[in-house]
Amino acid sequence: MIIARNDKEITVRIPDRIGIMGEVSRIVADRGFSIIAANGTVNRGTCTLRMITDDNVRACEALVRENFDAIMEDVVVSEMPNRPGILKRVTQILAQENILLERLYFSSSHDQQICNVVLNSNNDVRALVLLN
Repeated sequence: MIIARNDKEITVRIPDRIGIMGEVSRIVADRGFSIIAANGTVNRGTCTLRMITDDNVRACEALVRENFDAIMEDVVVSEMPNRPGILKRVTQILAQENILLERLYFSSSHDQQICNVVLNSNNDVRALVLLN
């Protein structure tokens, strides 16, 4: 069973440098928040970190207080069984309905029964309906 919901992700854009993910992680952890899923990319010297925490509002506020360019953006977060083929199933459902994925990342470990999939698309409202 897939359970999808609207949520927010924290997006941080900063000049890339060694240790930046550690610095962001430290700020979040020092405030007592857990990172549920995260993704990082670098393009032309700019690092974009995206994350879901167990308290996005307060984690984002903490990053802003530390002078990070942190904002919250809409995403769909889905909890689904952690089994072979589940991501294939999800992406096929969305593709059949002409949902264009703009980004997708997930978190899981080998021994977990559930994985978290975070996505943003050209039609998050429709994606939410399809996944539920």
